[in-house]
Amino acid sequence: CLLVQQQSFEGLAVDSVSPSATLSRLVLATESRKEFEKILAAARAHETVMVEWGFADHLTTGKGVCVLFDGPPGTGKTFAAEVLANELHRPLKRVHMPNLVSKWVGETGENIAKLFDAARTSNAIMLLDEADALISKRTEQSSKSTDRYANMEINILLQEIERYDGISILTTNLPKSLDPALERRIQFRITFEIPNVAERVHLWQSLIPSQTPIDSTVDFNQLARRFELSGGNIKNAVLHAAYAACTENSIIQERHLIEAAESECR
Repeated sequence: CLLVQQQSFEGLAVDSVSPSATLSRLVLATESRKEFEKILAAARAHETVMVEWGFADHLTTGKGVCVLFDGPPGTGKTFAAEVLANELHRPLKRVHMPNLVSKWVGETGENIAKLFDAARTSNAIMLLDEADALISKRTEQSSKSTDRYANMEINILLQEIERYDGISILTTNLPKSLDPALERRIQFRITFEIPNVAERVHLWQSLIPSQTPIDSTVDFNQLARRFELSGGNIKNAVLHAAYAACTENSIIQERHLIEAAESECR
């Protein structure tokens, strides 16, 4: 069925596939975890509520599920979107900004319309990574033609998001730069924070594959307390430590992880 539904996005979106993005590996604070579970529940109940319960006929817009993930880089926003797609067994399409935005007048708007048309047909989850690049605050009372066209493109995108009856996920590191009109279109929002000590322990452990040769005396609690790193930074540190240990023809030892974490901090 998925193969039959596949549509050509003409380079406007690319597949974001990560088989390892599972719910058990998603590390979130307690409240954020509850909110993520609400999003997952809403997505699973979406068709029943809209079709069987009649909301699709009752509403003119806002029939989809629109989600905003915001927070510092490396805190797991894109990973959370991949987990959501895997849990729902739906394709995740990440918007390819360079192909979407055109220097020619009117072409960006056409690309946005094509993008959402293809998404509807393919039943895809839309991921607008770094959404502030597209939906930044509009310029008021500007005489420049470039600003007027930029405002027009933002209007088109906001309208398409509101009209999209599927699932759309927006991520940003700069939530304050987003256009205020986006707020009422957002149904769920999670702010991703730098993980606390317990969460960092889980990240250090979960990011090392089970088949990786590692010294059993490694103290992950010490690593978590000593280095206040995001999930993305910890992933980098683990990889650097693995490369260093492999180069030495050694198993991963605590010193490899400490040196990699210190380098990541610098």
